[in-house]
Amino acid sequence: MVEFPYDNEAWTEEVFDLDTPVSTFGDLQPVAELWHSKRVDGNLPKWRDFELEDFEGWYGWICVYDVIGSDPFDFQARLWGTESVYLTGHDMTGKSPRLNKTEPYEFIGEYTQEDMNFLAGLQQTVRIGRTDGHVFWEQRNHIRFQDLILPLAADGKTVDSFLTATLRIMQDHI
Repeated sequence: MVEFPYDNEAWTEEVFDLDTPVSTFGDLQPVAELWHSKRVDGNLPKWRDFELEDFEGWYGWICVYDVIGSDPFDFQARLWGTESVYLTGHDMTGKSPRLNKTEPYEFIGEYTQEDMNFLAGLQQTVRIGRTDGHVFWEQRNHIRFQDLILPLAADGKTVDSFLTATLRIMQDHI
């Protein structure tokens, strides 16, 4: 595990190699196992390799981000699960978090330039990411969740999307 520097004490971002044991991801292990099962000959899976039924038990907790720009890095949410809507306080389906493409950058909701840099780093280094933190942007600090961010690639190599699974961390897990 490599940790990118991040300037927010309330939020942790971690980076993992593609071959990291799935047990590393705790309660998010089933999604990591599913993602690994779709890899063929070391290639990254494509979004179209997945079926809705693959996510039984995770409906509402899945998001898919399509990379739509690299300078600056940008994505559009193809899918933003209903539970993510509840947790974050907004629906990103069909939207980019960027409100503008020039500095100073402005973002929707909780997104910051550091978040975009983190995702850009995952794309460029072809790694798995995990974030963990509280919903500080909605004055709901009592809600904590983790995201497991898994790279996808239509050509098997170049990351063009991310599959994200979200897990709400209940108080008894703290």
